[in-house]
Parts: sequence; structure tokens; C-alpha cells
Amino acid sequence: MTRVEARQVARTLRRQFMLSSVTTVFLLLMLVTCCAAALWPNLSPQRTQSLWSAAMLAGIAWMVLTVLSTRQVKSANQAATYLSAGRLDLAEQELTSALGSFSLHRTGKLMVCHNLAVVVHGQKNYHAAAELCDAIIGLHGNVSKSLGRVCRMLLADCRLFLGDTLAAFKALQPLLGRDAKLSLTEQMMLLPIELRCLVAQGKYAEAADNLEWKVQRAELLDSFRSALVHALLAKSLRELGRNESADFLQRRAGLLHDLSELSKDYAGLLD
Repeated sequence: MTRVEARQVARTLRRQFMLSSVTTVFLLLMLVTCCAAALWPNLSPQRTQSLWSAAMLAGIAWMVLTVLSTRQVKSANQAATYLSAGRLDLAEQELTSALGSFSLHRTGKLMVCHNLAVVVHGQKNYHAAAELCDAIIGLHGNVSKSLGRVCRMLLADCRLFLGDTLAAFKALQPLLGRDAKLSLTEQMMLLPIELRCLVAQGKYAEAADNLEWKVQRAELLDSFRSALVHALLAKSLRELGRNESADFLQRRAGLLHDLSELSKDYAGLLD
């Protein structure tokens, strides 16, 4: 997926959100109004029958659209199967098709778009993934919801790979305060991204702050991200003149993953 295609998907998502809102309000108003009017006294039998028919039509339309909306759940599940098989291209096709179909369930639509952003990020199309994340945050950027928090982390990761550290830090800012109340899983996801932001900005003292807590969280990560966290902490400590601790963490990082591979993926950050 190109950046232009991602922008088109984002525009389609915004249009569908508006259409979904209008359709939902219209059907609810039609259902409530017709039911209330049908109970009004002194109406002719024909008028009463017409009102009940209209209310039934609105209810049927709601049910049909709800059933059609569940297809996106099936598409998301099918895309997950493709992802587990390593077929990112098929997962992208499935999710793009699901986003093109109408749905009353806006949360489901956002989840499909988020999954597409994850797929595109996995293909290293960071510009396209960032466009999708921006669209999701713009439509539903509530950091009290798990989807909003994870999407901000994904956006920050994309911005870091694109070399825009300030934009990455801005995306993470709502997650860094004590009021964010992140779960343990979210803390683990955030840690390597936050450290990359701090090290890229030269904020070594802030990166090395609360060192024991960060090392404990790093030990819970997979070997690649754990090695990255250890290496970033080692760089920060070395910049602060704490060479003994830096050497220990650097050796630990080397035991967890190939440091030459880390340096290749994060060129300029771990030098």
C-alpha cells in the first residue's frame, strides 16, 4: 500500500463514519417517532397501520445492516489467519476490502483500519501506516480506550522510523503521564518506543531514570525488543559516564540478540 492509497482509505473511513452516524440517527428517529405517533389517540386505522409499518421497516433495516456489519468481523478473523501464515499481502487485501464495505459498527471499522495499519507497518511502509493511524486517532483518539493507546504507540513507531522524533513524542505524550493508567502489556509495548524517542532527542538522563523498573519490564519482552531496550539503556548510561553499568547492559543485550542486526535496524541510534 502506498501513501496515496492510505490517504484514500483514510478519506473513505471518514466518509463512512459520517454516513454511519447519519444512518443510525435516521433509523432511530424513524423508529421512535413512528412508534410514538402510532400510539397517539384519534388516529384512523389506516394511518396507525402505516405508522407501524414504517416502524417495522426501520427495525428490519437496522437488523439487516447489523448483519451486514458482522462481515467485517469475519474479514478481521480471516486477516489474522493470513498474518499468522506470514501472508501480509493477503491480509492487506482482506482488510482493505472490509474497509470498503458499509458498517453501522464504527468501533469494528476502526479495529479493521488499525489491523491494516499493523499489516502495512509490518511491510515497512511507514508513511502509509502513519496516515492510517492519524485517521484513527482523528476519529477516535480517546487515550482511555485500549485501541487509541495502541494506535498512538504504532504512530510514534512509524514517525521514529521516518526520522520525525518530535512528531513521535507528540503522539506518545498523552500516554506518558501518571493519569494514563496503562496495563502491564501496554507498558511493555510503550517502553522501547519511549526510550527510542528519548535517546534520539539526547535525553539520556530521562532515559536512564527509574532504571531498575525499566530493566524489569525489558526482561518480559521478546528477545529482540528486550535487547533493544537493554542497548538503549546502555547507550544512555555510557553518555552519562556510568560505564560499568553500561557495559553490563550491553553484554546482556548481546546475549539476547545479535547487536549487529539491532544496529542495522536502528542505524544511528545505537552507535
